[in-house]
Amino acid sequence: MKVTFFLIFLLSFSCIYSADLSSERVGQETLITLRIDTNELFSKKDKISYRVIFEVLDDKGITAYLMKKDIEIAANLLEDNQRLIYSLKTDLVSGEYKAYLKLNNKLRKDKKEEKFEFTVDENQHFSNLYLLKKVEDIFLEVLAWDDVNESQSVFLYQLYEEKVAGLKLVSENSSKRKVTELSASKELNYKLEKTDLLEGFTNNYIEFTLQNRIYQKDLKLEQYLNSFQRKYSWEDQLNQIKYIVNDKTWKEINSNKKLTTSERVLGFWDLNNPKESNSNTLQDVFYNRVLYADRKFSVHRYKQGWETDRGRIYIKFGEPDEINADNNPIGKYPTQTWYYYRLNKTFIFYDRSRIEDYKLYNKEEEYDF
Repeated sequence: MKVTFFLIFLLSFSCIYSADLSSERVGQETLITLRIDTNELFSKKDKISYRVIFEVLDDKGITAYLMKKDIEIAANLLEDNQRLIYSLKTDLVSGEYKAYLKLNNKLRKDKKEEKFEFTVDENQHFSNLYLLKKVEDIFLEVLAWDDVNESQSVFLYQLYEEKVAGLKLVSENSSKRKVTELSASKELNYKLEKTDLLEGFTNNYIEFTLQNRIYQKDLKLEQYLNSFQRKYSWEDQLNQIKYIVNDKTWKEINSNKKLTTSERVLGFWDLNNPKESNSNTLQDVFYNRVLYADRKFSVHRYKQGWETDRGRIYIKFGEPDEINADNNPIGKYPTQTWYYYRLNKTFIFYDRSRIEDYKLYNKEEEYDF
């Protein structure tokens, strides 16, 4: 089930992203979670040294939040496919925002920049539950239980709208139940001990009481490979894969009705992973393109970027060699023409809706291989 044209195009046109962002409005505070792919941090003499500048602008272009921090760490302390994570408490109110992330390498002339557009929604009672691994002065996102077993500094983090009661960590297996009582708090920041978790567990979760109701938040890290899995459902991921396979391969993926959606997704990437690589380079490039398509081509409150025609073409073929845009033609629809000179392909998009939902005009060009 190897996907030949998929391998060619993804390796030919790679656009690397360095970060992703999510926001949660909890009570009177907004928690911004910023993740940075450590694979994209360059080192010199086994040292990584960056200045991180993160700025949020409101809908009037006024700075609403600004963070400046330094990353100083030995490169050999970081493994492949890790995510540097910042959990930032802010006073941002509900609304639309733009954010800019700059990563300035202090050891060599290298700069990375990312632009985000995000919405702070209405209040929720508590944030997601995060597991963070501390390495020297930075925090990394825990993505697998092996990190918990091997690291000496893993923290549970969760934000609440008010101080909670009955806060506890519960670990269960088929025959035992272990409860670790935690201090009542408005902000959980607990260093996890190996003795808190039972071997052969079937369930680990945080339990707390908020506004006379008992809540449980599971610790099910085995469901996720990385932050991409947190952002998209397994169904979405399967539909994204459909963009880069032919009809025969798509039928093979879905031929075994006993497999769950997640098993189909994970099985596909396992089969299409270059065996000489410890990390799945092809998968990373594909994820980067999907995330970029969402940031660049989403139609506000209507359609995610990866679901649009421009997003699909970008995911399949990567960054165009040239784009010609006519945004305000007289008596015509706005158009964009994307040129892929190396592939001898040209794609023409029309925005008949005038809400920047561009539709592909010459669809036959997409499937002419």
